[in-house]
Amino acid sequence: PYTTLFRSAHEALAKEEFVSSRGGAVTLKMLGDRTVVSIEFEEGVLEEDNKEMIEEMLIGCLNEILEKIANAEAEIEEKYASGVGF
Repeated sequence: PYTTLFRSAHEALAKEEFVSSRGGAVTLKMLGDRTVVSIEFEEGVLEEDNKEMIEEMLIGCLNEILEKIANAEAEIEEKYASGVGF
């Protein structure tokens, strides 16, 4: 039962969508299994003089989503580890 619930929780997390945006200029969507679903840019953002800003925004979005996924994984670990006496 424990391993089935644990596995189910991780399977659900893998399908969950996480979103991060930087002022609406860049929006990144990623699944809990770390598959990038989409990267959207606000119109006018993709101009040559914005290259460095866009790179920084993408890095910020990716790091934020990866942190959200890690936190969700930690919650699953904590929830199910406490159920088996760890």
